[in-house]
Amino acid sequence: NSDSPDVRPCPDPRVCKGGNATCREGHEGTYCLVCSDGYGQMSDGLCEYCTTKTKSELLLNGIVAFVLLTVVAIALGALYQRCSKMLEHE
Repeated sequence: NSDSPDVRPCPDPRVCKGGNATCREGHEGTYCLVCSDGYGQMSDGLCEYCTTKTKSELLLNGIVAFVLLTVVAIALGALYQRCSKMLEHE
């Protein structure tokens, strides 16, 4: 807390303004690493106010990540099947 004599450096200087309990807008908590209500953490680690645009960007990022993971899973499954067939013929 702000009364503690144990002072430590902020792990992400972009979110700490310095002094006691002063965080970048949208950040709060220990080391300013928690997003305030109405804010969401972006891929760069900063908390941004959730507007329709940021919500759309987050949704799009989630969909892209899901599609990529699905493609990787399918490719690994195909590779596993191919290797299994090759081992059966040995």
